[in-house]
Amino acid sequence: MAIKSLGDLEKHAFYILFIAFVLILFWFSLWGLLDEIVDEIKRRSGCKKHGVYLGMLLVVLGIIAFFPRALERF
Repeated sequence: MAIKSLGDLEKHAFYILFIAFVLILFWFSLWGLLDEIVDEIKRRSGCKKHGVYLGMLLVVLGIIAFFPRALERF
């Protein structure tokens, strides 16, 4: 009985590690893509990088202010 339970635990641990690995890859690629987009905006518009990030933050806060019910699902 204990051996079967240990086998199930190993399956769950592998699944959790696999999902964590996929999420880390997703986050890393999204971060890199966002950095490339910010560099392109900076190059085309001449704005400073922190100004672009501040503008993106204001857009996100504006979306939250206009659509507060969108956060109820989380």
